[in-house]
Amino acid sequence: QWPAEKPSLNPVKAYPTYDLSKPKESFLAVCDMLIEEVCEELPGGYEMPKHEVEWVRKMLNYNVRGGKMNRGLMVLDGGLLIMKSKGLPTPNDMVVKLAILGWCIEWLQGWLLVADDFMDDSITRRGQPCWYRNPDVNKIAINDAFMIEMIVFKLLKRHFINEPYYAQLVDLLLETTFQTECGQLLDTLCMNLDLPDFTVDRWTLIVKYKTAFYSFYCSVAFGMIVAGITDVKEYNATRDILMIMGIYFQAQDDFLDCYGTPEQIGKIGTDIQDKKCGWLFCHAYHHLAN
Repeated sequence: QWPAEKPSLNPVKAYPTYDLSKPKESFLAVCDMLIEEVCEELPGGYEMPKHEVEWVRKMLNYNVRGGKMNRGLMVLDGGLLIMKSKGLPTPNDMVVKLAILGWCIEWLQGWLLVADDFMDDSITRRGQPCWYRNPDVNKIAINDAFMIEMIVFKLLKRHFINEPYYAQLVDLLLETTFQTECGQLLDTLCMNLDLPDFTVDRWTLIVKYKTAFYSFYCSVAFGMIVAGITDVKEYNATRDILMIMGIYFQAQDDFLDCYGTPEQIGKIGTDIQDKKCGWLFCHAYHHLAN
C-alpha cells in the first residue's frame, strides 16, 4: 500500500483485442504491453531514475522478447483447447490472461538463461551475444537475472491476484523454479565429477529437472489451472506424458548443440568442450567407445 501513487495499486487497464489468427504477432504484443507496464511502475512505485528505467526496458527487450516462444504459446493453445473441451467461454480477457501466463514462463526462461550463460561462459544466445558479454553489462547480468525473476511474480500478482486460483499459480511457479534450479545444480556440479559418472541415468535426471518441468509440464498445468481442473490424478497423468516429451526434447537439443549450425540454433554450441553431461557424450562413452 506504499507509496500511494504505485501503479500496481490501480485497476488493470483494459486488455487489447487478441487476434488469434495472428498468433505470434498477438503474443508479442502482450509482451510489449507487459514490458511497458513494468517500466511505468518503476519511477512512481520504486523511485527509479530514468537511466535505470531505460536499463530495465533494454534488458527485458534483449532477454525475454522473441525466441521461438513455444513454451508460452503452449499455455495459450493448451488452455484454450481444454476450456473449449469443457464448454467454457473464452472471452478476450481470458485469452490475454492465458498469454500473460505464457509470458511468465518465457520470462522465467529468460532469467534462467541469463544466469546459465554467465555460469557456462556461453558466447551467443538467440543469434546475438549473451547478455553478460555486452561491454556495459558483464556482472550486472546476475542482478538482471534476479530482477527478471521477481518481475515474473509481480506480473502474476498484478493480473491474477483476484482469481480464486491465484495461490495455485504462484505455488506452481515457485515449485517449477526450484525444480529447475535443482536441475541446474545437477548440471553445474558435473565439473567436479569424473567422466565415468556421466551416465545416461544422470543425464536423464539432469534434463528432467533442468528442462522438462518448466519447458513442458508448467505450460500445460497453467492452462489446466485456469480451466478449473482440480483432480490431482489429471495433473499426474499429464506430468507423466510431458516428462517423456521434455527428456526427448533435450536429447534433440544436445544433438543440435554439436551438429546444428549457429544459424539453425541461434547460438554456438559448447557442451562438449565445457564438459557437459550431454546425451551424445553419455552414449558415446558408455555404449560406443571401447
